[in-house]
Amino acid sequence: IVIYERQIISLVRPKQYAITPQDLHLLMNYVQTGSTRGHGEKWAPCCLPDFNDGGYLYIHDSYISETVNVSLVLITNEREQHITMIECKQRIVDQMVAQKTMDKLEAVLASPFVSSDTKIPVLCVDTTA
Repeated sequence: IVIYERQIISLVRPKQYAITPQDLHLLMNYVQTGSTRGHGEKWAPCCLPDFNDGGYLYIHDSYISETVNVSLVLITNEREQHITMIECKQRIVDQMVAQKTMDKLEAVLASPFVSSDTKIPVLCVDTTA
């Protein structure tokens, strides 16, 4: 899951697993309240009750950009996978850099989005009248 300031940018998961809005909300809170805000990484158990209320999943949370607070959250059910998650994160970041995805992401996040950008008439309400 790629997250920017409580907004999901991308979510990739195996088809056989679903993640509910409630569990996503828990994950977002976990990322936002963590001590690595803006830098570093953390590895911790996390209970997502809608996914499995009888056990823990393990969350690797790290920031992947030095200029914007973009977080990459990787999830596993195996406690011993910390090093594997670090390696996976590095492969993802390397691929994003090689494909210039990181530059594009940072450019998009640097310019604010407003509803009039959509060109959808219902959303483009004139507030000056």
